[in-house]
Amino acid sequence: MAIALRSTSSAGTTTPLGSTLAINAPAGVTAGDVLYASITGINASDFTAPSGWQTLVLVNNADPINPCGIAIFYHTAGAGEPASYTFTSASTSMTGGNIVDYSGVENSLPYDELQTTFSTIDASNPTTASVTPTYAGEVALAFFALSNSSTTVPTTLTGYTNLYNNGHNEGTYDVNRDGFAQVLTTTATVAPQSLSGGASYGWCCVIITIQPVYVMPLPVFYGALITKASGAGSIITESTNPNTIVTETSRT
Repeated sequence: MAIALRSTSSAGTTTPLGSTLAINAPAGVTAGDVLYASITGINASDFTAPSGWQTLVLVNNADPINPCGIAIFYHTAGAGEPASYTFTSASTSMTGGNIVDYSGVENSLPYDELQTTFSTIDASNPTTASVTPTYAGEVALAFFALSNSSTTVPTTLTGYTNLYNNGHNEGTYDVNRDGFAQVLTTTATVAPQSLSGGASYGWCCVIITIQPVYVMPLPVFYGALITKASGAGSIITESTNPNTIVTETSRT
């Protein structure tokens, strides 16, 4: 089963920073889908997800001029999902968040590889880490937090499709959000890529690869089937291939 984007949803705080953030469930969410939430702000270490969600990673940059953080959570959808999900912060430090909903993801393995990058000083080239998928057909997801007073958010990451870009310009602390996806058709390593355009940012990035549902193929045995009598009371069907199961049927 191929991985497919079902839908996305987003929300931002209407004040410079917030301690709670409610994001609507993505449209059409279906049991078995895997949802990935990217929550941005000043201190990701303070962010927590609602019940039923798990933490993938919390990342803060080391930029003294434009600090920012990003938290990635995931959740496997059940039969009855709520209309929205509320994320919280121990401090008043959230600026916004996004949820992407994917079908066809292996539920037992929410990600294959996870890498993080971040700025130590403002830079105009926020960059992903490289990733190497285990299987062809995986999808790479890149999530960015960009700290700058500009609401112009870059939308180009070579090889990737832009999932969302949201500016946040509500005061002193403005952390913008950007998300991208790329279908990986081979197992070749995906080189680091930098956002094109935009201003100079304090930034951090999380990139993960997600695996499609693995379907166990049916065993294939080769060899001729031979049916023969075995005494007076049974018929045996056997194969010239020793790996084939031998069956015996009672004769009436």
